Amino acid sequence: MVRPEIILHDISAYGVKMAFYHVQNRLNYTDENMTKLLEEKDKQIKRMSIDEKVKCVMAQYKFEMGEKLDIYNPSSFTEKIQYIKLFGIDTDMVLLADKFKAKEKVAKAIGNDHVVKLIGVYDNFSEIDFGMLPKAFCMKVNHGSGMNCVIKNKEKIDIKALNNKFDLWVGRKSYAETFEQQYRDMPPKILVEEYIEGLDGNLNDYKIHCFDGEPLFIQCIGERNLKNHEGFQRNYDLDWNVLDWTFETYPLFKHEVTKPKHLEEMLEIARLLAKGFNYVRVDLYDTEDEVYFGEMTFTPASGLYPYKRTWTHKKDLWLGERIRLDKKQFGKKLYIE
Repeated sequence: MVRPEIILHDISAYGVKMAFYHVQNRLNYTDENMTKLLEEKDKQIKRMSIDEKVKCVMAQYKFEMGEKLDIYNPSSFTEKIQYIKLFGIDTDMVLLADKFKAKEKVAKAIGNDHVVKLIGVYDNFSEIDFGMLPKAFCMKVNHGSGMNCVIKNKEKIDIKALNNKFDLWVGRKSYAETFEQQYRDMPPKILVEEYIEGLDGNLNDYKIHCFDGEPLFIQCIGERNLKNHEGFQRNYDLDWNVLDWTFETYPLFKHEVTKPKHLEEMLEIARLLAKGFNYVRVDLYDTEDEVYFGEMTFTPASGLYPYKRTWTHKKDLWLGERIRLDKKQFGKKLYIE
């Protein structure tokens, strides 16, 4: 059953033809159908004028947040992320959002020891020679989130199933889902990385939210089931005191989370990487011996965090006050056109 409000949203945002595609795919959802849908949307969106894209983003925001988006005079965190993803993405952000290209730039800033070693990079799955890979490794694509696999024993993998999965992921148009400009023209790649014990979901993911180059709070997510996109979370201040709110994307941890061993080092790494950006989330992992870089995100969750429980409109406004939008600066570096 497809709810009427979803159909009306799709018609408002994308027109009748694309709304029809959406209904078809929601009634018969498969990864293959969704990939085809996003390919059609990507073609349509790339033909749109900036005014048409703004209209789509406003419709998406209204549907997800239940509020009208003031795109040209944003005040809340979620509103300002909409502004950034439409008007504030520059070439540095595009490079750092690419999980492949970011490695070199990040290594220069914080050192190779903090960057997971890259074993190989490929344009498509058929290029991968599994005979040359170690027993355990990690695979991911460079142009989106949640598209990764941890291989602990390559002798036990189903090559055909893995091939199908990565063919879908490589073809997936992240930009068509979210209008995040940093993904618009990013050439898709498959990355094979060194396996680090714990980076299969057992390690906590420390997402350090930085404003004007300075960390403000830490979003800790852990006990993850990567396959089902499940986990637990808490927000902490810089001294590892629990905050009374989260984005409510996961339930709260059922226990106290131990302060990470290398907290001060992680905060310093975040400062180095966040320098020069009005807002960025720096994701890091803390092992017994080393801190590892995860990714840098300029528009987390595409700026769509629906209000519930501790994540309120008041908190959204409070966080939005911390993002300083320099519209003249953005105008000079505009990436969208």
